[in-house]
Amino acid sequence: MKHGSPTLAIALLLVAGGCGTAAQTAAATPAKPMSAAAAQPAAGAPTAKPAAAAAGPSYGADPARSTLTFTGTQAGAAFKGVFKKFSATVQLDPAAPGSGHIDVRIDMSSVDTQDDERDGNIKGADFFDVARNPAATYVTRAITKTAKGFAATGTLTLRGVSRDVPLNFEFAKTAAGASLTGSAALKRLDFGVGQGEWKSTEWVGNDVKVEFSLDLKPVP
Repeated sequence: MKHGSPTLAIALLLVAGGCGTAAQTAAATPAKPMSAAAAQPAAGAPTAKPAAAAAGPSYGADPARSTLTFTGTQAGAAFKGVFKKFSATVQLDPAAPGSGHIDVRIDMSSVDTQDDERDGNIKGADFFDVARNPAATYVTRAITKTAKGFAATGTLTLRGVSRDVPLNFEFAKTAAGASLTGSAALKRLDFGVGQGEWKSTEWVGNDVKVEFSLDLKPVP
């Protein structure tokens, strides 16, 4: 066998030595720390947002087992009315009520005060004006815990007028879902309920008390 070329052997030694020197140099050179500017996200890049608090379990009112009533005065005597058709959805975790929500929709034509003449008047243009305002709604925007239960701040839209109405209620879980009972107070004239001669409180009082009892069933 013939010996290899001396020139080729020297060239291989030089290449190997150069590679070793480059590797040693790279290993010996410390990495530069990232600048603060480089650590920041690029302008316009999306940033992660904290997850919103869960609103709690969702429920719907069982119409056959739930009631919505109001009490007013006429000629100095109290009378009670009931709304036979309404819907209510509730999202509430008693341990975190701040993320809860209540949404109610009322069919105003379903009012019944056990007096046909009064029912006709109350559905008319001077009072509920059902022809132009067939529904009333109540939607909460804040729920807080109180010593006796819960308090909610929400907007009642009645007869086309929207105003804040606070309410107090109790909430309890049951074997079949939950129960929610409570009340609110309002003034009918704040919503334009009573036009013309009915703006006077001589025959129909201004103060109205609303009471509700909801039998709630879980919904997906």
